Amino acid sequence: MVTDNRPPKLVLNLRSVAGDLHMTVCSAKPTWTSSNIVQRLVREMPLAPGRFYKLAIDRRVLSGNLTLEQCGCGATGTYDITAIIVINEALPELERARAILAEVDTGEIDELASFAGPLPLMCLVIEAVCIILDIKGDRPSGEPDILRKKTVDYWQAARRELFLPRKLVEMIVAYDIGEHGQLSVDHKRVLAKLSPYMTRADFSPDNISQVHPLCGKLCKWAHAVHHYLENAATLSSSEIMLPEVDS
Repeated sequence: MVTDNRPPKLVLNLRSVAGDLHMTVCSAKPTWTSSNIVQRLVREMPLAPGRFYKLAIDRRVLSGNLTLEQCGCGATGTYDITAIIVINEALPELERARAILAEVDTGEIDELASFAGPLPLMCLVIEAVCIILDIKGDRPSGEPDILRKKTVDYWQAARRELFLPRKLVEMIVAYDIGEHGQLSVDHKRVLAKLSPYMTRADFSPDNISQVHPLCGKLCKWAHAVHHYLENAATLSSSEIMLPEVDS
């Protein structure tokens, strides 16, 4: 008689809401969170942008830093996990804003860069764009630290780093909105910093388009990015109602 000396495993069967088997993950660990499992799932079954997986064990959503062990899984055994596909409804808005900017020509960008003394609303839009694209504003070196924090110049930084032939368009088109519905630390930072702009009555695409057409388009994109990230944050933290499936 041959004895199987292999250590027992924790096995996960990832299934659809209808119960169909997507894949089996062997040698899982009780300390795994949803991120660990989703990473393996998307390698086998990638999703289109704006869609991501949420997982549930025994109809309990596995979210945040909740581990398999905290959801009742032991160190060994076989468990069924339901993979629910969630859609971020803000994606079409973001894609439309990005498509509009993809058609911007270098002449429009050169014209924007030519402003040595832009209007305040133009500066406001460029601040928001720089925050999204992680372009640091210039801080006057001759001022005390307490004043330097209040006098960040994003316009000159943008003229130097962003208002280059096709650079602005390329960075916007390539902007990473995050994979698999997981907001990175950078995305959370952008979301927090953008929020005060979104509550301003004067920070609207229609209003800013009257000041400068390209700034209006950039404002529309900034709103779309904020809406998408805000939706992603809400969806990733919210509970999902699983439909009842007939046995």
